[in-house]
Amino acid sequence: MITIIIDRVGNTNIFNIIHDQSSENLLLRDNQSLSSITDDDLIDEFLTELHNIAAVSRTFTRIKGGEVETPYSSVNFDISKRIHQIGEAFYRQFFPKVLIDFLKNSNNEYLYFHVDYKLASIPLELLSDGYKFLWEKFFIGKSVKGQQNSTIDFEAKEYLQMLIIADPTEDLDWARKEGEYLYDHLSTNFPEKKLQIEMLSGRRITKLSLLNAIVGKDLIHYSGHLHYTDDLQENGWILYNNKIVHAREVQLSGAKPILIFSNSCISGSDREQMESGQSWYENFASSFLKSGKTNYIGTIWELPDTKQTLNFTQQFYNFLFDGESVGYALFKARDFSRRNFSDMDLTWASYLLMGSPLSQIFRPDARTPDLSQNVLNYDLVAEKYPYPIALAYDKFINLVLNKEKHSHSERIEALFRVLDNTILFLTALIFANYNNLNLSDPIELNAEDPGENLANIYKVLKIVKTLKTETVIPNLLETMYVHKDDIYKLYDWKTMFLNNLINEDNIEGYSISLQYLLERFLMELEYLKNYGFYRIMDPGYIHLSIYGLPRYHKMREITLPTQASAEIREELTVRTAPLTGKSVFYIPVKRLFLDLSLYFDLGVTLSESGDYQYAMHFLSYGQTTEKKSKVLNSQKSRSLPPVDPIHN
Repeated sequence: MITIIIDRVGNTNIFNIIHDQSSENLLLRDNQSLSSITDDDLIDEFLTELHNIAAVSRTFTRIKGGEVETPYSSVNFDISKRIHQIGEAFYRQFFPKVLIDFLKNSNNEYLYFHVDYKLASIPLELLSDGYKFLWEKFFIGKSVKGQQNSTIDFEAKEYLQMLIIADPTEDLDWARKEGEYLYDHLSTNFPEKKLQIEMLSGRRITKLSLLNAIVGKDLIHYSGHLHYTDDLQENGWILYNNKIVHAREVQLSGAKPILIFSNSCISGSDREQMESGQSWYENFASSFLKSGKTNYIGTIWELPDTKQTLNFTQQFYNFLFDGESVGYALFKARDFSRRNFSDMDLTWASYLLMGSPLSQIFRPDARTPDLSQNVLNYDLVAEKYPYPIALAYDKFINLVLNKEKHSHSERIEALFRVLDNTILFLTALIFANYNNLNLSDPIELNAEDPGENLANIYKVLKIVKTLKTETVIPNLLETMYVHKDDIYKLYDWKTMFLNNLINEDNIEGYSISLQYLLERFLMELEYLKNYGFYRIMDPGYIHLSIYGLPRYHKMREITLPTQASAEIREELTVRTAPLTGKSVFYIPVKRLFLDLSLYFDLGVTLSESGDYQYAMHFLSYGQTTEKKSKVLNSQKSRSLPPVDPIHN
């Protein structure tokens, strides 16, 4: 990594370079100097022009989220070109020529600036050599002398704790949505055993609860109002009723996050003061960086409330949790934004890193499965998997625990029940998702022979994939395709088993292989626990959760922490009214209910002792009522009876 230390005395900038851990200035030749003269008014003009360009961008990206042509497009107003022009002009004034040549010819990927506080406001990433911005050539970070340490020393981790703080003042709809979608995206794509996420929102966040929640967190993502003053210790986050969690309180809390990511806006009362001082971002970031162990990413100007900021954030976290450095992840998010967003959108230019670009938070091998621990967790299934799957798997485990009383054939039968219940539940989910698209009449489901549904499952998934329609559970499509061959193989084995085509000498081997493939498939379905599987008891926002075994079933509020408003609760009451008595799969971020009643029925009664009693059936949709009844009645005489339909 190249480290450039920049001091400023009067209008003179003095540069020192540390290259590959060597502090020798090998660049110097006779009569060459690593210094430059840059007047304050030139710096002010550069910053003012950048902010004016950003204001133009905001004006037009607010028009339908920046997805339409703008008047500037017709007159060839090229924002990127304009930033290149002023970035190049300032670059040649600010950096000495010998340093410009050095950076132009350098093959190093990482560049770290440690600058005088008088230069803190300059977004060095946006300086240009006429061809590329500095951020396009290097992964860049920055620190301010006297406000944070110049180096950040910690080891990347295998397990991370993350806190998402979204819309604590309950007046920023975009902040609430960002928190919800980020929580959904990360919890769905990264296993809980690697990334544990807590989300706080709204008036429920008190100063004490927040100061307690940030302790022990490796990452803090904040979406909300910022409070800014000239006093670094008094900067902070604004909570409900205008309470402020100040930087000094955060510093005393004991929290030592590796990274704070701030998608935030300045409150109205502080905006005028912020705009009067160009270095507000660096000052605010430095408020949280006193320990020198924290990286801070935020925006240097206000961004419009569009989906682009969320897409940028998701791209950043995707690379960060793949084990990449903070600098590299930020570079990839910038590059994605510049290539995919409109020409008038400046999201790519808006984010800066205060900290070391080399910082690596997540170990590169952390997402590689540990084969020694790559086993299905029974407790997780029993508590957090959908009831039909949890019930069947529980029965199988009970057979295993009493294996001296049961044959391999009985264990194989129990495994095939797990397979059938899993495939039937996923079939109901996929078909209900398809029905929600209103593309055609509902797809038929065969509850009597679950394997017969596979052709229709992949037919539906192919349609969804071809239409590039987003599924309500994005990972499910990928999971079904990744395990397609294994699923068909398992049903081939089931056919062989039912027809006595498996030799008794090989039955144990089949049992082991069947359990391995099935449990590997079930492990991939862990993300299902991040959604909701409910029986709608009455209209409202509190319903019977039917995840896991009955001992875990309970009435629970289905809203996220960001959805505690009276308006959202009223909306849920209206939308659940026609679903009363039905089983649904619920996607909380989208507040979307998938009606499973065509394919799955769960009768619920309350016994005198206060326990729930269930009558569970998968239904064969698309057949006559008479045939459907025969399917359910015939289950007792099948070679492989399904899970008992009545369970207390």
